Amino acid sequence: MTRAPVNRTRRVPRTVFEHGLIRPLFQVAFSVLEIGLKISGLHARGMRNAADTQLNRFDVSLDGLPPAFDGYTVLHMSDLHADGPVDLEASIARVLDVVEVDLCVLTGDYRYRLTGIWEEAARPMERILKHVRARDGIFGIMGNHDLGTMVEPLENAGMRMLLNDHTVLRRGDDEIVLIGLDDVHAYQSVAVAAAALSAMPQGFRILLQHSPELLDEAEAENVSLFLTGHTHGGQICLPGGRPVMTNIRSPRKYASGLWSHGRMTGYTTTGVGVSVMPLRFNSKGEVAVITLRQGRKP
Repeated sequence: MTRAPVNRTRRVPRTVFEHGLIRPLFQVAFSVLEIGLKISGLHARGMRNAADTQLNRFDVSLDGLPPAFDGYTVLHMSDLHADGPVDLEASIARVLDVVEVDLCVLTGDYRYRLTGIWEEAARPMERILKHVRARDGIFGIMGNHDLGTMVEPLENAGMRMLLNDHTVLRRGDDEIVLIGLDDVHAYQSVAVAAAALSAMPQGFRILLQHSPELLDEAEAENVSLFLTGHTHGGQICLPGGRPVMTNIRSPRKYASGLWSHGRMTGYTTTGVGVSVMPLRFNSKGEVAVITLRQGRKP
């Protein structure tokens, strides 16, 4: 069945990076920085870092996890920016080809640019998804770079998009409610997202949201596991992994890795792709494989 067209209206106006007068200044600044990095030899290293996708396996201990889901595996990818300047298809395929999981989730930003054509992202996404082996399927949400017109081709490629929607995962009599909400960084408001979340079925809840900027509302709505991305882990970080920029309206502790917020556990992936510059320093792109375990949170 063909899905009806999805209309998404950007809530947040143009950022300073997109402003018609200011954007050229940033482009000049980034060009100068890029030249300096090339002269120093760091540019080539940054590009190698960006092209080196890592497999990150870890366990997450969760109170209230239904017993039948102890050991359940979730593959989490985000921010592939599949039509970007770094060709990551081979690197991603190398990782995916050695992984078999129960569930695959993607938390948005499938294309590189914020404006213009999107088809160049849909084609590599289709090829990448062919390498995913997930028994309960592939589910995704939209990011701040994505357009509603991308939903149908992504679903045709094998991903079910959760657009303020949910699905129920079952193992025998046990259930997990998997919820996907549209992006709150640039599209729907936090209030609209919170209302949509409140209307979802109760139970053990896993939330997919592009950005960590729904922390308080998700914790108040009894989300047990919050999976997110958007930040690229900073992409360009100081030694020790401290981001120069996070591009979120949330504290830095939520910009990457495993975290807790009240009773809720969350994971912010460093993502797969890059934006603005085709470089990574002190922040590796990753495909995360999370094994759910019963027990207390760390």
